Amino acid sequence: MQINVDTQPGLRLAGRAYKLENASDAKEVRGKFLEEFKDLDLKEMGSFCGLRQYNALDGTFDYFLGFEISDPDFIKEWRLEVYEIEESLYLEVPIDGEDGLEEGYRYTYEEFFPNKKYFHSLNPDLEFFQYDGKIREIANVSLFISLMENIHAWEWVLYEKDINTCPYYYMLIILYYVSNKKKWWANFLWRFFDWN
Repeated sequence: MQINVDTQPGLRLAGRAYKLENASDAKEVRGKFLEEFKDLDLKEMGSFCGLRQYNALDGTFDYFLGFEISDPDFIKEWRLEVYEIEESLYLEVPIDGEDGLEEGYRYTYEEFFPNKKYFHSLNPDLEFFQYDGKIREIANVSLFISLMENIHAWEWVLYEKDINTCPYYYMLIILYYVSNKKKWWANFLWRFFDWN
């Protein structure tokens, strides 16, 4: 699967918040949300997005669906909630239509994670939808998983790389001890190994 890690700009959505007992309920909820706005030109309203966040305490999902709109009158008339997220790092997962969304989540949480370079940031994951007004259905879908960089990722090299396959193995050990202020160990290792 061709994935990509990149920073995405912040987002301001106006929409509705839902509680999902199961992730599989999301498609039905999206349908009900769009049905509410069926008499409007959804294409004119901007991006249609979903924000999904898992609640580890009760096993449910917070699900926010909304449009990128800023018209205060429209927001007030439709009694929409406003949700803002800041610029952040995301894993972009390719999705084959709306039905492929759950497969994208499955790949991310079962195959991409655990990942030594990135953790899930615990912020909501982003779902971007393009609505096709002619067939009145969701046409294109993109999935972005919220990430945070593991600042200690390089230390895994110390545990995973075989000494014979990593010529800089001992240098990494020294860097590790220096970064942890164990300079006497670094000094010892530097003198002990012949770098020529």
